[in-house]
Amino acid sequence: MSRRPLIHRRGVWFGLSIVLSILSIAAIATWGLRIGIDFKGGQLIEAKFKQPTTIEAVRDDLAAAPDSALPISSAIESGPNTFLIRTTATADQLTALRSQLDKVGEWEQIRFENVGPTVGKDLTNKAVLAVVLASVAIILYIAFAFRHVPKPTNSWQFGITAVIALLHDLLITIGAFSLFGHLYGFEVDSLFITDLDADIALLWVVRMNDWGGIRFHA
Repeated sequence: MSRRPLIHRRGVWFGLSIVLSILSIAAIATWGLRIGIDFKGGQLIEAKFKQPTTIEAVRDDLAAAPDSALPISSAIESGPNTFLIRTTATADQLTALRSQLDKVGEWEQIRFENVGPTVGKDLTNKAVLAVVLASVAIILYIAFAFRHVPKPTNSWQFGITAVIALLHDLLITIGAFSLFGHLYGFEVDSLFITDLDADIALLWVVRMNDWGGIRFHA
């Protein structure tokens, strides 16, 4: 299959890339990321209702709090009539939260945890280290794999270009999460950091597979 049509439209793709990069930077600078309790600390409450209850009913009830100030990060279904609520509430707000749940129906608290922010900090440091090590490994590998590329191009340019492309993809991904966090309340948790590390490996495999047909000879 010929790849020339894609190459011939490289101006369009470069333009689109620049626009998305600028929008991503603007979104991150303006809204930042909605940080979950894995990073800033908070509480986990798992509530089991004794009668059939839906997640929509729980969310609507929490959103209808009189002061509308309950800091609910997320509420998800963790089992039959069982829901996991993430919050960054104070002691008084926790009391108000439990009172709101009483309005949904009779329930029991089957788990309560205080989550400290140190876990998120540790994961963040590891993610940054993973990005740095992966970038160095990619540059070295591509520099070796394409060592016979004809002059004036050199293999180091291939490696550095590949890393720039990966960082470009990660920038757009983070920008999208910033936008979704602003519009829909999406939060960044420890799984987000893990997924970014996985994306580095996945994008690397995709790019190498895409370059699989390229061969250079001395």
